[in-house]
Amino acid sequence: TAEDCKDAPELKKYIGEWTLDFSEEGKKCDFLQFLLNTSRFNNKPLHQYEIDEAMNTNRHLLSKLTAIGYMLHRHRDASRQAAVIGMDVKMSEVGTSNGRSGKSLIGIFLENMVPTVTIPGKKKDLLDDRFVFEEVDERTEVVFIDDVRINFDFEMLFPYITGKFTVEKKGMGKMTLASELTQKFYITTNHAIRGEGGSFKDRQITIGFSD
Repeated sequence: TAEDCKDAPELKKYIGEWTLDFSEEGKKCDFLQFLLNTSRFNNKPLHQYEIDEAMNTNRHLLSKLTAIGYMLHRHRDASRQAAVIGMDVKMSEVGTSNGRSGKSLIGIFLENMVPTVTIPGKKKDLLDDRFVFEEVDERTEVVFIDDVRINFDFEMLFPYITGKFTVEKKGMGKMTLASELTQKFYITTNHAIRGEGGSFKDRQITIGFSD
């Protein structure tokens, strides 16, 4: 706050930022420590962090925590409907692949918390398969697409993210789920998601992982 910065004007640029501390229970929680470790982008011990480094870690950790919270409820806010994209911060351009940073562990966490349909993302032309979402029904709260390919067509998901969810089941035809039964998407990738412009940006909540 401004009050905190009266005797340290160099801290004014951090007004509105968050500082974090863990309870004793939090320090014992392996999953929370995993989220913290994947939010750190250098190898220094935490007590040696400069304030810029500490704030950057806080931002990444809070982004993960709020994204998880978003996926754990079915409320739909018409002004903010987006898929959560877990990606490597190291990755800088389409075609650059890193991986093995733990992005999929959040998907496994979700599987243990809410009804989740998991879809392997490596299948070529994945979203051209008319039955790709056949396991999704009224009970499904999260659709986890794990490790999508470099040419993943994110735009194909726009109607599912912001509109009603239509599924086609083999031998049963199409079915449109009620709009109040919202399904959230969690997608992991080792590559940049193709697409430019406001439509792509507004439909993504990006969380970054360090190695």
